[in-house]
Amino acid sequence: MNVLAYEDKITPKVTRYALLGLLVWTLVVGGSLLFNILNQKNNTILLATQIARANFNKDQAYRFWASSHGGVYVKPNERTPPSPWMAHLPDRDVVTTDGVQLTLMNPAYMLRQMMEENGELYGIHGRIVGIVYLNPNNKADPWEEAAIRAFEKNVEEVSEITETKDGPTVRLIRPMIMREDCLKCHGHLGFKIGDVRGAVGINVPLAPYQAIENRLVHWMVMSHGGVWLLGSVAIAMVAGKSRRRLLEKEEANQEIQIAAKVFENMTEATVITNPEGVILRVNPGFTAVTGYQAAEVIGQRPSMIKSNHHNEEFYQQLWQSLRLYGQWQGEIWNRRKDGRIFAAWESIVSVRDEQGNVVQYIGSFYDITEKKLSEERIRHMAQFDFLTELPNRALFQDRLTHALHHASREDHKVALLFLDLDGFKKVNDTLGHAQGDLLLREIAIRLLGCVRASDTVARLGGDEFTIVMENLQGNGDVILVAEKVLKDVARPVHLQEREVYVSASIGIALYPDDGNTAAELLQFADAAMYQAKGEGKNRFHLFNKALKERAELRLNMEADLRRALKENSLEVYYQPKIEITTGRIASFEALVRWNHPQLGMVSPGLFIPLAEELGLVQKIDHFVLQQACQQLAQWRAEGFDLALAVNFSAPQHPYSRALLAAALD
Repeated sequence: MNVLAYEDKITPKVTRYALLGLLVWTLVVGGSLLFNILNQKNNTILLATQIARANFNKDQAYRFWASSHGGVYVKPNERTPPSPWMAHLPDRDVVTTDGVQLTLMNPAYMLRQMMEENGELYGIHGRIVGIVYLNPNNKADPWEEAAIRAFEKNVEEVSEITETKDGPTVRLIRPMIMREDCLKCHGHLGFKIGDVRGAVGINVPLAPYQAIENRLVHWMVMSHGGVWLLGSVAIAMVAGKSRRRLLEKEEANQEIQIAAKVFENMTEATVITNPEGVILRVNPGFTAVTGYQAAEVIGQRPSMIKSNHHNEEFYQQLWQSLRLYGQWQGEIWNRRKDGRIFAAWESIVSVRDEQGNVVQYIGSFYDITEKKLSEERIRHMAQFDFLTELPNRALFQDRLTHALHHASREDHKVALLFLDLDGFKKVNDTLGHAQGDLLLREIAIRLLGCVRASDTVARLGGDEFTIVMENLQGNGDVILVAEKVLKDVARPVHLQEREVYVSASIGIALYPDDGNTAAELLQFADAAMYQAKGEGKNRFHLFNKALKERAELRLNMEADLRRALKENSLEVYYQPKIEITTGRIASFEALVRWNHPQLGMVSPGLFIPLAEELGLVQKIDHFVLQQACQQLAQWRAEGFDLALAVNFSAPQHPYSRALLAAALD
């Protein structure tokens, strides 16, 4: 046995360790990558914060310089008019010696305008804010106001990462402390030196720094991915080597263990013998099927469960197959320990050594008794009537055909009795189908009591039964059985505490006197049965030449009538109805006639009932109706106001009346 036989056991184990190692390696590399990415993100934010602080310091330096020099004077214009919030200063507006008008600008106002007009040069945004302010544009928002309150409690700096129109932004704010040179503009608001006058806020967009960060993170991912891939390949190589080494190490033990487990856990009964047929070992499946424990059969021969169901020729063919082909397979009947017989499907193979000598025989089998019983039940349902347990139509046909073949070889007669119950429909309609079924079962039992064991009683359906009698020398035996059947069927049947009476009409056909095939005998017996019904019921009638001729005529007429309808060769005659007092024609009656090519005019009393029986009367009515409507339309077109009567079969009356109304419209 090769290494692949153990792959399902070894591979998952090695795979688990490899996956565990890969998981640890992935966690190490992933943790390193995550640490570096987070560190880089922190560095990005730290860098942006440092930029914000640098800009704050630059802003402060400018403000301190401007305020220490008393402010900055510029020429007033539309963009920088004299500040209304500095009107309290007497030197807000001055004129130079050469007559140039100047106005004093607050450093905060100047920086705000520079950032608005040249913001792309800065890349950052900043402004002075306060709770008490000169310019309304310097009013602190809620976050800035909260920061200023914190500055009053000696907090030196407040920052956050927030989302602005420029994307993620580092927002930093630091306090503005009142100095002596600030009193010129803000002293009148009540501030004293050392007070928190307000704060300077700096907003640094993170987008430029995050772009650099993304490039660095990309290289981190690539480098860590490469390291991870190399480590994973190394883990896979180690796992592969470990797997091969484990497979090689455990191969011998695995072969023994797997073979033992397979043998012990097989659901099929398995037995191993030596070349002489002595049992060496059996599995639990053998005990489950036969009832014998291993200790009871080891050292014995398999013939101990032999059932004697098969002859010696069967076992000779079995051993011949083993010698020639090294195997045998088939159905075999054995005996359990408790003596019960069971059917089994068994396979036997011979095990040979390298020199081709048989060293063992291995047989395995499983119980198919229930399957055989199920097949038998299905076969029974397919061949027997579920109500009476008599053979059904299919089995009846088979037995009748077999009886005719046998009679042909042995030169015997066969009789077929076709029986139909008289009055069954009345019982069925009055007492219900359940009671009707009980009646049919009782009749079946009585019929079986009237015939020999070799005869066949069958139910074709409804209340129709047949009896096949074989090995007859003359007609006398058939007549005796028919009379006995009539007598027994006519006896009262007790249903629902009342006596019910039915009778039988029997038709009899004989082989080879009346017919040579099963179909002919059934047809002729059926015709004889209808003759018995026509003669008054509760009697039998032997098929004869006259009935045969009548049956053949009926069969021919059926084919001819179908052909006549197909070819529209029926004719419609119009019989006038004359008023006696005036002598004039009052109306016509449409009458269908059949002019047969060989028989001449066939009476409607003959072919109309035949058409009703064959389900053709609707086509005849439709044909007559069409012809009558066309004729009536022609008469009216010629000026004759006549009535026309059409006769229809009773079941077709509603349909024909509707069709006639539609045709006249």
